[in-house]
Amino acid sequence: MSEFHFLLPPNSQINNHWQPLLSELIQAAIDYFGEQLLAVYLLGSIGRGQEQIGSSDLDLEWVLDHKATESEQLWAKELSEQVLSNWPDLLKIDLDLLALETLQAPESKRLRFIFASDGIQLWGQKILSESETWQAGPELAWLLNSHFRWARSTVLESLHNPTLEEQKNPRHVAECQHWISKQALRLGLGLAMCKHPVYTRTVAEMPSLIGSILPELSDLMQNVYASYQSPTNDLDLALSFMGSLAPLYQRAEAQWPKPSE
Repeated sequence: MSEFHFLLPPNSQINNHWQPLLSELIQAAIDYFGEQLLAVYLLGSIGRGQEQIGSSDLDLEWVLDHKATESEQLWAKELSEQVLSNWPDLLKIDLDLLALETLQAPESKRLRFIFASDGIQLWGQKILSESETWQAGPELAWLLNSHFRWARSTVLESLHNPTLEEQKNPRHVAECQHWISKQALRLGLGLAMCKHPVYTRTVAEMPSLIGSILPELSDLMQNVYASYQSPTNDLDLALSFMGSLAPLYQRAEAQWPKPSE
């Protein structure tokens, strides 16, 4: 297949530092999937030019015309690990294989919002509809945070009972804390959104915005943001941090009670 020449999108806020990495990964995907690769999206702080060197992830979504096979998922995982070894200023490289059918499914509205609000299309055909609209408020708050119980329990399980693969990852604890810190900030923003129609996709703005509406959570959100910027790789400290989130989750439980079975 011919060589791919990737250029950053016009008016991009992506640091030129990442251009070789993005070019390498997109070229690898084109070579491997060919016409089965429909689009490539960059999600998260690097796309906004707000990454933290040493503690940020590179999140790429590869949209395929089919559901990825186990061998394809394994190939993407091995590629991410191989490439990450050459980029020590990243915490993690996530290469997610997403079927177009899944992205377009009615139950994937939250995912489409994330693509539209916090994603940059780097390559491929247009796949998002312009007909969907979202407004800040209780409905969007729940859409973005309906998985808050799952997120908390998943991280706790991963910290207490890591899989063999996770045990081999020297940065596993830090990756867990970084991820749950981001989820906690979004949860705080959702709770604030239930009181006032506010929204920001900039993580650095979330603590002060949340604190202005829910002052009782102000200090906690500042601590969560500090954790997001510099996650610990110490298990005891990470578990202590998880415990400190109790007031946030108590408020979320009160806002969105679990349906009685």
